[in-house]
Amino acid sequence: MVNKDQFMSRFSQFRKEYSQQIKPLLAYWTRMTQREQQLVTISLVLVVIFVSFSILNWTMSLRDNLSDQFNITQVNKLQADILSKQFKELSQISTNEFSQASSDRVRGDVSQILEVKEPNVVTVGDTLSVSVDSSKFISIMLFLDQMRNSYGLFPKKLRITRLSQSGYASFTASFTVEQQ
Repeated sequence: MVNKDQFMSRFSQFRKEYSQQIKPLLAYWTRMTQREQQLVTISLVLVVIFVSFSILNWTMSLRDNLSDQFNITQVNKLQADILSKQFKELSQISTNEFSQASSDRVRGDVSQILEVKEPNVVTVGDTLSVSVDSSKFISIMLFLDQMRNSYGLFPKKLRITRLSQSGYASFTASFTVEQQ
């Protein structure tokens, strides 16, 4: 820590060193006419004002950038907390118990959801094939959702063909099923 005496000695030393460098400027100032002195004074004031506003503008933009970065960090932290809670909740959920898919069960689902009297459902090895000539498109989507929810099956192959009748389509789907 600098005490008062040390400060005063350093200040007087600083004043002596720079008074020699300032003397030529003071001599030049005294040789100037009053109009030149006024122009230099006004110019210096304008330069000081410009530099002050530049520094102020820079500090304000820095503050705004820091504020934006802080907000982004807070949003990311909040999203991470939400994701952490969701992960903990999901990790506590046990896996779904799916029903075993059989030709008869799937045939019943096709008849009920797609409103087809004689559906074409065939199981060959570990592949379950479903084919329907004409059904509402929304019903086809509901059937595929039913297969996912009830049996945990996703189509291995899926072909949906739009028919000339509005809102109707034909489809063929193949699913891989586990044999008991």
